[in-house]
Amino acid sequence: MIASRDTITHTDWQNETTIVSASRKRRERLIKRLAEYNGYPSIDTLLADILADKTTPYSVSKRLIDELRKKGLAPLSVAESRTTLPGFWESVLGAENFSRKTFDRLIPAGDLYAITSKRIPTIEELRTMLLIAGPRNRALLGFLACTGLRIGEALSRKVSDIEERQGYARVNLKAKDTKGKVKRYAFITAETLRWIKESRKAEHSDYVFPGDGNKGPTAQGFKPTGKDKPLSRNGACIALDTLFNRAELHSGEDEIFTPHSLRTFADNQMARTGFDRKFIAAIIGHKSKLAAEAHYIDWEEVESQWADKCLEHFTWKIHEPTVQIIKTPAPQQAELDMLRKNMQTLALYILNPQAFKEQGERTIQKLLAELTETTVQGQSGIVE
Repeated sequence: MIASRDTITHTDWQNETTIVSASRKRRERLIKRLAEYNGYPSIDTLLADILADKTTPYSVSKRLIDELRKKGLAPLSVAESRTTLPGFWESVLGAENFSRKTFDRLIPAGDLYAITSKRIPTIEELRTMLLIAGPRNRALLGFLACTGLRIGEALSRKVSDIEERQGYARVNLKAKDTKGKVKRYAFITAETLRWIKESRKAEHSDYVFPGDGNKGPTAQGFKPTGKDKPLSRNGACIALDTLFNRAELHSGEDEIFTPHSLRTFADNQMARTGFDRKFIAAIIGHKSKLAAEAHYIDWEEVESQWADKCLEHFTWKIHEPTVQIIKTPAPQQAELDMLRKNMQTLALYILNPQAFKEQGERTIQKLLAELTETTVQGQSGIVE
């Protein structure tokens, strides 16, 4: 096989700048698996064998897809890898050296279905998680449940993206930071904003949710490299998964709790308030016709309606102090006063018996009898 002149290197294909970071990582993982599952030390040696006609892009692709299925990957995950391969081969070998028709014939798509669905926590279950969470995780949980942002969108937020309002705050999402490449806004309550501030008391990062690696020996609190990084996606997912389990929200065989569960939770809660469906799609960032119209949405109207309809429903009043005043009934209070007086008198006798000599043994015995009688009556009243 002679490589076409109209090609790029596998590194250029992997690091394509028009796709998001998560997509570049998926491409990197695909290339690594393609070489590994076919017994090659690197993708370079695999491509060299294809160009030397020792193997073909179809045979190595089939072996990769078969191995992914054997390892039990979800059908949707396998399908994602399969649909990415043709573009890879055309980019690194040339369109004239690869046939999509042949690829579809030799590597069938197979069944395409979701083997798991997302479980959505109830409001009470969310409150339980918020109560048991630490400061950082409570702030992250509240932020996701309020905004419905994707986990990557939430973790990439900086403090400068949050604009405080009266009783709530607006979160700014630049077009380059969103999956749909559309500028939009989300909103959080004053309660969630307070949790964020409490979680950042000892932090010096620009990110709302700083990475654990930022805590280093430098005065700014960053790593020795000086690079400020947000909390990693993996770290956030582990923290949330731990919270789900501690709240007894365990994933089942075909239903699982994930960070995406909080995205759907926020969507459902906004819908229950009667908030405009078009506005919900714009805030959540659904890749749909509604979200495509985000360029023409009046965000001032969205903000006004959110504050009016949703603000109260997304305030969960976690750790709010509760004061309960209990008044003691008059008869019981009199008994308690007598008991207290007798106890004080008895204490004085124990400390200074000489002071009671003139009153005699009879007085002390009478005092003890009254004390015993009062105590027994008090216990009887409690039992009744």
